[in-house]
Amino acid sequence: MVDETKLRAMVAEIRLARKMRRQIPPFSRRIDGFDLASAYRAARFLHQSRLEENETAAGRKLGFTNPHMWSLYGVRQPFWSYVYDTTVKYCTDNGAACSPEPFIFISQVSAKASLFAGRPGDTCI
Repeated sequence: MVDETKLRAMVAEIRLARKMRRQIPPFSRRIDGFDLASAYRAARFLHQSRLEENETAAGRKLGFTNPHMWSLYGVRQPFWSYVYDTTVKYCTDNGAACSPEPFIFISQVSAKASLFAGRPGDTCI
């Protein structure tokens, strides 16, 4: 397991990479002891950081639900994470448009459609 100081440094790196729109190498390939528990601890710190920056949790998403993809990416189970008001486009009037421009720095981005029960502004716990 990775110590808190290192996890908080990872969060700072993630925030900067997002701001600069650049990719960073996976932490699992460069930090000894980085396991699923460490990843969820880092995610909790990242979530706190995003809330402190006035982002709002809009829901949660499951990732890697297709077991056939696990070996390709070195994972062994699905995971969950938050999605935020800054990363969600709400549909109104039976339609929505979304520009891929914020994501063009990601070479293998996968578009997702999510269905949220609730309304914009509802609290996500």
